[in-house]
Amino acid sequence: MTDPAWPAATPSAAPPAWPVEGLRAWAGEWFAHRGLAVREASVVRAMPWASVLCFELEGPLGPSVVWGKAASPPMAVEIDLLPVLARAAPGAVLPPIVTDPRRGWVLLPDGGPTVAHLHPDAALPAWRSALQEYARLQHTVTPYAADLAAAGAPDLRPGAAADLVAELADRDDLHLAGAPHGLTGDELRRLRHIAVPGARAAARRLADGEIPATVQHDDLSPSNALLDGRWVDWADASLAHPFASLLTALDGTSGRPGGPSHVPTLRQAYLAVWADLTGVRSEVLEQEADLAVMLAPVGRVVAWLRAGPAALDLYPGSITRWLRRLADTRWPA
Repeated sequence: MTDPAWPAATPSAAPPAWPVEGLRAWAGEWFAHRGLAVREASVVRAMPWASVLCFELEGPLGPSVVWGKAASPPMAVEIDLLPVLARAAPGAVLPPIVTDPRRGWVLLPDGGPTVAHLHPDAALPAWRSALQEYARLQHTVTPYAADLAAAGAPDLRPGAAADLVAELADRDDLHLAGAPHGLTGDELRRLRHIAVPGARAAARRLADGEIPATVQHDDLSPSNALLDGRWVDWADASLAHPFASLLTALDGTSGRPGGPSHVPTLRQAYLAVWADLTGVRSEVLEQEADLAVMLAPVGRVVAWLRAGPAALDLYPGSITRWLRRLADTRWPA
């Protein structure tokens, strides 16, 4: 799980990493049974919620690369979601080679470079295309909402998201009131007395909307967008209103291609795909997008809670940042 909109922490020591020894041994045995020799197995990401290995292999067909991921139990839902997504939208995600959901391990094929690898001049059109492909993926997966829920995707549909706003407003342990990264007294008042009823009003409007719930990646960054249009790293995904994805995709503070000045056109490009696929008027889609983004910070809070205490120690204030966003929102009456 990442949160590119939040400044990177600078801890004095390396962050605790989710262990990869079991993944390394399991993958090595799987490769050996298929005549593949591991030339190198390097750790490319090591965080409290998951670690990623890159396996460089030699085999009868020459060298190849396979990626392995070891996820902590709360984040391992991705491993159950990937087969659902691969079945629902073939060609839109990397289909897992082999999984062990109980232990949180998965091997994935190499998908090639991402938008993050591009020169800034090329990144913006590639990012626009990636968001449009993502909209098509979401629309394709819409009929599989029950399968997503059965696979363990957190339920963040509008009504459930509004309920969570109320629950989070009552969680004194999350507010860190008075602490350096905590909410102020006025922010807490607005969270409880403005955001809670406002979230319920937004959820009621979306309940009468045109666009149904589907998969919501909730970590749309250039590093998760492959150049061929596929998306990776579904650890933060949920079942939600699709337009909630615009929060992480277009947050103007998060260093997305093109910067804040291109947010309106990128949003329009994403919503235009939905208009073409559904026939819903653009002004209706714009209204639903506004409401869905209002509720979307709930997903970020849920993701950080699932990531666990070590992640919160590494990124202090990562929860109160999104609670503050809820408190500062101009909610519908």
